[in-house]
Amino acid sequence: MSDVARLMNTKLFFIQSRRGLSTTRGISSIFRTGLSLLPCFSLLCLSWTAPLLQAQTSTAVNLSSQSKNPDFSAMPVTRPVSVGTSLPSTCIVGQLFFNSAAAAGSNLSACTATNTWNSIGSSLTLPLSVANGGNGTSSPGFVAGSNITITGSWPNQTINGIGSAVAVGSSLPSACSVGQLFFNTAASAGSNLYGCTAANTWTVIGGATLTSPLPVANGGTGTATPSLVAGANVTVTGSWPNQTISASGSGGTSGNATSIQGVSVSGTAPSTNQTLIYYGTSSAYVPTSIYTLQNGLGTATSGTTSLQVNVSMGVRAVTGTTDTIVSTDCGGLITYNNASAVAVAMPQPALGSNFLAGCPVTVHNYGAGAVTFTPGASTIGGAASQAVNQNKGCLIVSDGTNWQLGNCN
Repeated sequence: MSDVARLMNTKLFFIQSRRGLSTTRGISSIFRTGLSLLPCFSLLCLSWTAPLLQAQTSTAVNLSSQSKNPDFSAMPVTRPVSVGTSLPSTCIVGQLFFNSAAAAGSNLSACTATNTWNSIGSSLTLPLSVANGGNGTSSPGFVAGSNITITGSWPNQTINGIGSAVAVGSSLPSACSVGQLFFNTAASAGSNLYGCTAANTWTVIGGATLTSPLPVANGGTGTATPSLVAGANVTVTGSWPNQTISASGSGGTSGNATSIQGVSVSGTAPSTNQTLIYYGTSSAYVPTSIYTLQNGLGTATSGTTSLQVNVSMGVRAVTGTTDTIVSTDCGGLITYNNASAVAVAMPQPALGSNFLAGCPVTVHNYGAGAVTFTPGASTIGGAASQAVNQNKGCLIVSDGTNWQLGNCN
């Protein structure tokens, strides 16, 4: 046998070994052909068999045909599913894929049909489907509420909202809760929508609510500064926008009044202690002197008019056990007549009150009980009180601060 034949038979031996045939079987086959392995140790044989040895060491195991009941429980890491951030565009039924970019719990997807992926897990989408009829009911009884319509037949029914989702009216409700909305039809267009920003507090949403006076924009459109012009009795100082507008002068024109409520005023200017008095005889307001008159008789003349004062003495009779001197008693007579004691209160004389200095009050007691006069915050005849007995009288005169006595008997 030639060397070539020996090399071919040696190659057959390695092929048989790689395919799972026993070494004995391969050697027997060689001996049956009368071949010897010794020549395989030549350089030519080693170069021929080197590729076969290399193929033997890189052979992969096919688990589907070369394993039985594989157990992966002892392996530190197993990853039997493909991983990626997006589902492949193609797949075959039964294929699994772990989408690392999906929501946690919804990462695993299965190929349920050719090139069709479906998520395996508990990912919910809204709205949720309603079970057909529930327990013991062929179809649910949907009832349309306010601003809702239901069309179609179960299970393909459509629920629509109608009208406004916001309460509508011409005035804001007095009470509201936070988050509530209201459309005010009486408000200015664009400022109709209100929101309840605090308990029972409405605030306009959007739009523009104007207040007066409105602020002036600095310079306006196309103008560096506004042109402020000072009018009559007005001054403008400073520079925009910090200018001061002030009033000057009397704020009006001066002159003489010629009429009051349509009645003529005398052209004569009033002098000190004079005022305008209307006189029907002349149908005009005429300057007239002011007189401070106390009890007495007298006549005064001012200009073309005369003022005459006539004073008459009034009489007031008291029969009770108490009394108080009043302003109308000035210049008059007060009589007392009671068998018991009578207490009389007197106000304090004061400049500007009704009991000015010189105001006289005459008193007389006809009763058996004594009449005692007591000032509230002043003296009478230099004492705290003054008693007048039966059939006696007294003249009491104000000095503007206290009461003085005259002609008491």
